[in-house]
Amino acid sequence: MSANKAYPAERRLAYQLGRVLFAAKRSEEAREVLVYPAEMGSTSATDLLGFMYANGEGVRKDEAEAVRLYHQAADFGNTVAIYNLGVMYENGKGVTKDIAKARSYYQIAADRGDSDAKEALKRLSARPKKK
Repeated sequence: MSANKAYPAERRLAYQLGRVLFAAKRSEEAREVLVYPAEMGSTSATDLLGFMYANGEGVRKDEAEAVRLYHQAADFGNTVAIYNLGVMYENGKGVTKDIAKARSYYQIAADRGDSDAKEALKRLSARPKKK
């Protein structure tokens, strides 16, 4: 989109534009805009792209690609991406289901203050243990 060309150094602006387009259900345009800030190191843009791939919004659904993008954002400390990895491992989406890994990701996100991760840990703790 033109915002990327007009303001190439403004990855934050491009990310915000991508978020607005995504919220407006203009997912394909959002994806086009979000690629730039993600490539420039925006973990928020990378996480949002992961969400789009996980749900097939504006892109072909590809859960493995979503996990790759979540890992990329999580490696640089994005708490939402860390939580999203927990979701993917808990549900076996794009990865082999692994409750222990899910719990580990949720714990990291919860330690960083993520309320959804705290709820996920409570939910997992309430599950009966498999024998």
